[in-house]
Amino acid sequence: MIGIGISANTWLLLAVISSAVYGHRMCLNYQSPVRMVETFSLCRDFETFGCCNKQDDDMINKRYLSVMGNLTAEQKANCSEVIKELLCQVCSEYSAHQYDFEKTGKSMSLPGLCDDYCDDIFKRCSDAITHITNDETLLSSIRNNDKDGFCEALKLPDRYYCYPFKDEYSSGYVQQFFQIPKEKPCSQICVEEVANHVYSPTSIKPARDGSQRLFISEQRGIVWIYLRNKDRIHPPFLNVTERVTCDLNGYDERGFLDVEFHPNFKANGLFYVYYNFADKEEQDFTRISEMKVSDNDMNTANVSYERVLLEISQPYRNHNGGQLLFGSDGYLYIFVGDGGAGGDPHNHAQNKSSLLGKILRVDPGIATDGQSYGIPDDNPFISDPTARPEVYAYGLRNPWKCSFGVGGRLYCGDVGQSTEEEINIIVKGGNYGWRALEGHRCYDESMCHNVSITENHIPPIHSYNTSFGRSVTGGYQYRGCENSKLRGFYIYGDFMSGRIAMLRQNKQGRWIPRNVCMSKKLCTRFGKQYKYPRYIQTFGEDESGELYFGAAIEPRPGSRSGRIYKLSQAYPTTCLSECNRYIERPTVLSSEARFERYNPLPEGEIEIRLEGSGQTRIQTKGRVRIRPRHGRWSTICGQAFTINDGHVICRMMGFLFAREVSVGEFGPGRGRIRFENLRCSGTEDHIDECDHDGWQEVESCDHGSDACVWCETFTFT
Repeated sequence: MIGIGISANTWLLLAVISSAVYGHRMCLNYQSPVRMVETFSLCRDFETFGCCNKQDDDMINKRYLSVMGNLTAEQKANCSEVIKELLCQVCSEYSAHQYDFEKTGKSMSLPGLCDDYCDDIFKRCSDAITHITNDETLLSSIRNNDKDGFCEALKLPDRYYCYPFKDEYSSGYVQQFFQIPKEKPCSQICVEEVANHVYSPTSIKPARDGSQRLFISEQRGIVWIYLRNKDRIHPPFLNVTERVTCDLNGYDERGFLDVEFHPNFKANGLFYVYYNFADKEEQDFTRISEMKVSDNDMNTANVSYERVLLEISQPYRNHNGGQLLFGSDGYLYIFVGDGGAGGDPHNHAQNKSSLLGKILRVDPGIATDGQSYGIPDDNPFISDPTARPEVYAYGLRNPWKCSFGVGGRLYCGDVGQSTEEEINIIVKGGNYGWRALEGHRCYDESMCHNVSITENHIPPIHSYNTSFGRSVTGGYQYRGCENSKLRGFYIYGDFMSGRIAMLRQNKQGRWIPRNVCMSKKLCTRFGKQYKYPRYIQTFGEDESGELYFGAAIEPRPGSRSGRIYKLSQAYPTTCLSECNRYIERPTVLSSEARFERYNPLPEGEIEIRLEGSGQTRIQTKGRVRIRPRHGRWSTICGQAFTINDGHVICRMMGFLFAREVSVGEFGPGRGRIRFENLRCSGTEDHIDECDHDGWQEVESCDHGSDACVWCETFTFT
């Protein structure tokens, strides 16, 4: 035992556990971490996913060996692992946060450290640490044996990302699925899965043409049509993956972010898209385009028609915003982020001559002054020579999911920097404060006392701190029929924590938050579900005003772990037949199209074990046995089982990857057989991210063809 009583192996275990925690991933160059196939010499925790490549690792290893050459034998014994871990954190998918780079644009010489860990390594390794930092504050603290000063200098403003960090939102989060904890008082709600196997859902919209179709967008650039019976139409409505820029294997904020249908879509077939693309010089842009439906098929877009309305250069890859809405005035509202990095370093949001950090309003039906759109006559800054006439409101950081509510109010979630998340009501000409203010708090001392900003600042109707979450996903004001107790509530969520909450305005005009919770007993009693993947990416509504949200197990564009849920109150209070009085426009399929039937998936708690190898310790090879928690054990059909399928099975059990796969090697199993057509790429972390035909039993395989795998265990150096 060492230091304060925590062993070196325990700190190492905490570090490994922390690598499985999902936060807001960003590298020191403001880019997203990526998946790769590399063999690192030193920083092996990051050789499959992170911010370094093999060349970076070689440089870090060279530095590490140089440091080791300057240490005594005792220092090497006590501190070699500490030095390695501190040096390797530049490869962490959270390095921009760990080095306080996102906020300041300047990197600390060492990663921010959690209190207990900092105390421990100062006592054991302070002399050794002098070889890996030139920060005079840290060096002075070491010379003066000032542990408090040393740890204070390495304390992050956002303690969530200190090393080795622990997920503070893990309560209720079990095996990749989240159940909202019960915090009284709360309103009981349930969810119903309506779609699965979605690649990073970014938008859920109706066409409002009477067809009751639901259009679900994927970040990679595909839009699918889902029907009320949960069927999906294949091929997709729109596929523009070749035009969209996003890193499928990383955690990227770019991509296809929204689709919006013209108010007269039923007659003119026009719709609008919001996506990112890169030019030949790899400069990123946001593009807003008009497209239209095929003349011959109501379920297919005419991809040859694209009229570009607007392109906005993006200086960084994050904070892209990503919303389009038509207002009751017939104009198109465009929601744009501040351009990225951290802290809006170029002050785009307060600069009305920039389109970044703004809500824009244009008329796509006319073209004026060489533009592909017109400017509404009553836009607030149309007469201001220092402002872009498109600007409708400004001072936004990263508006993520906005909606028109009852009475035409425009609600908008604005993602905060590190302390407050905001829900705003957007008004014409409004200044929402960023970067001078973050929510109600001063962010930039040089700006937040500027009278011209503070006097005109419109505060959020509601803000919350990091105790609830760290990345708001704006929602909708419920106006449907099926859940009368929810009517009038604005319902929203948080991407990081997985929490859902509600707001309602009282008679005095104050907005009162309300907790929601989910009861397994109540939800299962009424045939609903009580948990969902944690990462809430978007909300949406159908033509009837019923609410939906999209959430993912792993929120990256190349992950097929997204699911779509319909929200409902726990206690049914309305006869559903009273809510189904609309006339549904029939959906006619073309000769090339087909319906893909909905296949429900288990709720995420999957158990896997290996049997038949005769091992007495850690079972690393054997016949694969799998079951939903509390369900029936089954084997996997091995006739088409590949090494990539094996990688995913091994990863779900906590191993690195699969060494080998085989068929029937450990004799016949028993029980059901599943997954005749399992198709994994090998990068997935969960079997339900892979392509497969559902969890139903298959009859074309027998137990002589059971899939077997040999997994590689974790190794620590």
